[in-house]
Amino acid sequence: MYGEIQRRIATLHSSQPHRFSAPLSDLFMDIPDAHSVSVVASHEGLPLDKIKLGPYTIYDNTTQVRKDSLERYQGEVAILVSKL
Repeated sequence: MYGEIQRRIATLHSSQPHRFSAPLSDLFMDIPDAHSVSVVASHEGLPLDKIKLGPYTIYDNTTQVRKDSLERYQGEVAILVSKL
C-alpha cells in the first residue's frame, strides 16, 4: 500500500509540480515504529531525549533499547521536525 501511495504521488508530482511545496525526494521518509524505542517512549510516557539505553519492563516483558535503534529513531525524528 505504501508503495502504491508513493507511486501515485510521484505521478501527480510530475504532472502538477506547482501543487507541491517540496521536491519529490522530501515527501516521504521512513520513521521506524513499533520497535523498542517507540514502545518504551509510549509506555513510559518519555520524550526521546529521556530514553536511556538498556532494559525496560513492559507488561512483564523485558524490552531492550539498543544504541543503534535509539540513534536511528532520534535521527529520523530530527529530520521530520526540521521539515515542519
